[in-house]
Amino acid sequence: MSTRIQITRETPFTRSDTLREDADLFAEAEHLRVWLADREIVQVTMGELLAFEKSDHADAVLDRQEVEYVWEWDPDAKLWHLVCVDKGAVIYHLPGQSDAIVIRITISATY
Repeated sequence: MSTRIQITRETPFTRSDTLREDADLFAEAEHLRVWLADREIVQVTMGELLAFEKSDHADAVLDRQEVEYVWEWDPDAKLWHLVCVDKGAVIYHLPGQSDAIVIRITISATY
């Protein structure tokens, strides 16, 4: 099973230099990094991530897509594997700011 977590800010502009200098986004990412350091990232669930963010940001919401299931053929093992992909985003606003902080999470597992 694998888990991928990405933190960004939804902004009306695309200048990457401005995002790199975003102190608030950096602080939020650092806070998340410290929390993740105590966990096995492959076992983090959407619910745990939402609960963690809600403890500091009561307005945090989970925007979750439908879980995708796909059968993949492994020609070496001559077996079919069921691949499950769960994608979503935890979204919240910092006080006094209009641009949302977005934490995207992708959890995938092969059975």
